[in-house]
Amino acid sequence: MQHRSSRESPAGASHETSTLFTAMSPRSDKVIVLRRLLAERFPATRPPAARRVVATGVAPIDARLGGGLATGALTELVSLVPSAGNQLALGSMLAATREACQRVALIDAAGTFDLEGFDDDSLAHLVWVRCGSLAESWRAVDLAARDPNYRVVVLDLRGFSVRELQRTRDAVWVRLQRAAEQADTALAVQTTAAVVPNAGARLLFPEPLADDAFLHPRTDLCTDVVVERQRFRIVHEAVG
Repeated sequence: MQHRSSRESPAGASHETSTLFTAMSPRSDKVIVLRRLLAERFPATRPPAARRVVATGVAPIDARLGGGLATGALTELVSLVPSAGNQLALGSMLAATREACQRVALIDAAGTFDLEGFDDDSLAHLVWVRCGSLAESWRAVDLAARDPNYRVVVLDLRGFSVRELQRTRDAVWVRLQRAAEQADTALAVQTTAAVVPNAGARLLFPEPLADDAFLHPRTDLCTDVVVERQRFRIVHEAVG
């Protein structure tokens, strides 16, 4: 048996090697086509698209989100403790969108939304959907997220256990994200633990408001909300 030295090359090897490198050259048509196919097959490898924002009217939240809720993306708002200001943030956002003449859909999965403190005019732009089950909530939010008439869609899941929400298939979240992208809608998900795997941004509400907080006007409380940013993967649209 003969062993060929690594320094020895068979006849014609130089030509074959040259041909191989030419075929795999960055300028080769085959490489260009391959790169295009990979970009289409794996869109996550593309640079993130720029997004517009919808202000919530709560300064600590808007500051950590680069101005507000991003359209075309999922933003998770996690209440780690009761009375942390999530409901306050929702009320403030409803006031801000009402002033801006923007429609909002609220998918109230467990019937936690409280109408107290709101008059009819302040909710004239709101479509409130109270659901009887988690499955019904998924169907409702899927329809709302695909409707370009809504600037913001809020999915409130705080009435369900973390274990139940963690059993949600990733495909459900991906479907919602794609729907928000197509309709250019800001989709906010309210939870009590981080359960949205593809959230573009995630804010934590770790501390409760003061005991006498609800004795004060909502506008005075907006600056008292304690918010921590755990994730932020959104590129906002440049202004100007």
